[in-house]
Amino acid sequence: MDPDIFPWPDPILVFPVKRASSATGKLPDLLRKIRDAIDWLLARAKDESRDDRQRILSRLVKISELMTNLQKRRLGTQLWKKTGDNGLPDLPALYSYNFFLLPAPKNIDVVSKIKKHLLTLDPQHSFSQTGSATIDIYGGPDSMTAEVSRATKPVVQLPFEAHGKIEWTTIESKELWKKVLDWWENDKKALPVVESDMEPRWETGKIVSRIEELSEFLERVVLPNLNRENGDEVNNLRVFFSETRKHGVCLTTALPYLLLHSPSESEKVTQTILDDLSSSTDKAVGKSAQAVRHWIHLADADYVEHPPNAVLDRLLERVIFRQREGIVACLHNLTLILSEKPDALSLEQVNLIVSCLVPWHSAICLPASEQTGDFPEEERPALRVLLGKLASALSDWLKNNFPEQPEPAGISLLRERYCSDPLPEVRRSFRSS
Repeated sequence: MDPDIFPWPDPILVFPVKRASSATGKLPDLLRKIRDAIDWLLARAKDESRDDRQRILSRLVKISELMTNLQKRRLGTQLWKKTGDNGLPDLPALYSYNFFLLPAPKNIDVVSKIKKHLLTLDPQHSFSQTGSATIDIYGGPDSMTAEVSRATKPVVQLPFEAHGKIEWTTIESKELWKKVLDWWENDKKALPVVESDMEPRWETGKIVSRIEELSEFLERVVLPNLNRENGDEVNNLRVFFSETRKHGVCLTTALPYLLLHSPSESEKVTQTILDDLSSSTDKAVGKSAQAVRHWIHLADADYVEHPPNAVLDRLLERVIFRQREGIVACLHNLTLILSEKPDALSLEQVNLIVSCLVPWHSAICLPASEQTGDFPEEERPALRVLLGKLASALSDWLKNNFPEQPEPAGISLLRERYCSDPLPEVRRSFRSS
């Protein structure tokens, strides 16, 4: 094989840090050897050339969880000893928000330095147009919107989502938003107007995917800093949401955040999410399922009113009746709601979900037969993992709220079948307390 195309894998990229960390209690000699190697690398980093130094520091960053406090301080000193033009450690392979999680000397204001850097970034246009000629420039994720979003402190910190620390002033938020709007004005020229239930064409799908990443940017940077008294700002956002949807871009997840400063929009937000949950496209259903979870978190923190019952009921219906479009996102987000915000569901709703477990199990059995099941065999392993996690969350919910009641037969069946399943990922999926 050509080593330039298939280079020898770097073991540090797949080093099992968490497994090694959990094993060090039983294998103290293992931890000693790792830390001896860390000391050696820290010493080497002082004198190496730029490329070798970056390589060494990248390896140390990867295993920083296994360091002693002294080693972490030494790593922080080495990271910030040499910085790039952006004022951050000279490690271009790392996104700026990663430095929140890494050590730094006490005299370094990491948040301010990252904030200053982010304000200099611009979105990358997907294409340029000269006359009738269109030149494709870039189709990957946009680093500006991704970095700014993940570095920003969210209104409510949801589990499994980026832990940002930066808070923007209203002026800074407007400045960043103007850059993104200019980006949209350019990129939308490549997008056709689509019907509501159409998936984007393959040749424009990558641009649509990039713009859909704006949901997180809107949730964290723009909508929390919206001036409620400024009717033009609210109206411009309405226009933006409407216009992006006409071009096949689905930003439904951000809609509940519009209610932070515009509660009068509740009826429109509700109807949009319900329409998307009733859609026949994976994307629209998936984004709306995620929006329901975000809305419940915002309401539980008293930032907005709780979503109408119809919203969560519609999500439950999609799961109970095994509607295929967006089913992965529906199962995933319903499980998270059960675990994170158990008060959002009633006993009646939980019992309805429990009643669908056995039919679900039959629909995704392996191996699949010609007579049974609603899903192709290749989709079933992933669905079985999701169903196991859902059953586990239901088991925990019932034990915590009604400990005196016996376990429902549907949960017991899945516990028996899944905990002895041949697939390890299915066995791991059922984890109840």
